[in-house]
Amino acid sequence: MRLGVCWQCLELRPTWMRQSIPPLKQLHGFASSPNAAFATRVRRPQAPETRTSRHAQIRRGFATSSRSNQHEQRSEEATEGLLSSNGEASVSIHSLDEPPMTIPHPHDIPSIPLIVLVATLSKLFCRLGCSDFRVDGLENLLKVVNDEQRQKEGRGVVTYCNHISVLDEPLLWASLPLAQFFSSKTTRWTLGAQDIMFDNPLSAWIFGKGQVIATNRGGGIFQTAVDRSIDKLKAGSWVHVFPEGYVNTSRKMTLRRFKWGVSRMILEAAGLEGGSARALPKEADTHSLQVGETKAPVIIPIWISGFDAIMPEPRGWPRGLPRLGANISVYIGVPIDPAEYQPYLDAYAQEQRRLIGEGSGSQSEREIELPLVPPSPPHDIFPPATPLRPPPDGWPEAPAGSRGALSAASDTDRKREIRSALAGFLRMKLAELGIEARRVRGEEGQGELVHTLTLIKKEEGVEGKAM
Repeated sequence: MRLGVCWQCLELRPTWMRQSIPPLKQLHGFASSPNAAFATRVRRPQAPETRTSRHAQIRRGFATSSRSNQHEQRSEEATEGLLSSNGEASVSIHSLDEPPMTIPHPHDIPSIPLIVLVATLSKLFCRLGCSDFRVDGLENLLKVVNDEQRQKEGRGVVTYCNHISVLDEPLLWASLPLAQFFSSKTTRWTLGAQDIMFDNPLSAWIFGKGQVIATNRGGGIFQTAVDRSIDKLKAGSWVHVFPEGYVNTSRKMTLRRFKWGVSRMILEAAGLEGGSARALPKEADTHSLQVGETKAPVIIPIWISGFDAIMPEPRGWPRGLPRLGANISVYIGVPIDPAEYQPYLDAYAQEQRRLIGEGSGSQSEREIELPLVPPSPPHDIFPPATPLRPPPDGWPEAPAGSRGALSAASDTDRKREIRSALAGFLRMKLAELGIEARRVRGEEGQGELVHTLTLIKKEEGVEGKAM
């Protein structure tokens, strides 16, 4: 393999990557405008002539509009564009002999020395800078992540946890042995805010090479970041998410409503996505899609506590440095029983069959009932989130032919209902783990965070002064 230097972004790349991928400056939108990063759209690499006709058919067969709005809702227009006037699929999903397009990315090649350095510094801080650092259930995670058979089968791992400080990542992973970080296969991928972590070339390189996927907050669940996460899971990698989407800066440990992106990752990593030639076996019936057969990812919840004391809100000078003396703990749960989330996979598979008109009685079979989960709390019990700043030209669009574009084109109300229900189920399992963690530590009640921002705003009616 020939290597060369891309002088536009000062990065060593294989020759094929230099030809097919825009430089980092273009990928991340480094320009004079502060919002240019949002407006930049990654274009599809030029396809070989022998495949042009096939990709042209895909683009014509599916609607290419893939943006979901800030509330993760979509209209019926995309689905109507997928179906013909008589309600049948205009392009049979099973007729496509290629999976959705995957766009190579320069940050798909991580920097192991950088990852090891950050992990070492995190371990030093947690061991020396904290009064107590407790880890429970570590074997639950190591057994799954280090399973070579799972990696060969292409079954990914999804871990998720509550979000209570801006340093949850990477300090959370100080709980792992240092040897875990010597391989990208046993190191987590995670999603990070484009406008915070990738707002300049240096930080973009650091976070990108640290296996962080740039995410447009407010860009919806069909954006490229979620596509890349699904690709990682289908390759057997480990992806960690903070599904609340924001740091909980309230006094309550109540979990926010989970974003639907994590649901899309799980459902489509299992091979049930719209637009994939391998979405469903033709002979499948409602209950034949077992988790092992569809390669649904292993799901592990994690509950953390005490990290809010490291970076409380508000905090005084030096604002960017962590506070010492916190009592922190990481409680890793056992993998969620596949039978518990099987109904969501079955329901999604059923809707996919109904959409493409395949399977015995697919249009008339009884709709699978989804398990009931507790409702999410109202937004007004949490401090207002940082306002999103949409770019002048709108959020970036998913490239034509990508997973996001094809999934958006085949989206329906039923699929949105399933994603919402699965997100609620994951939230319920994490809340149960939090109760278990407090019981194991001998603590009573729900517990409170040390953030005082909510109290200051409520009692004084003004922005809190730095402590």
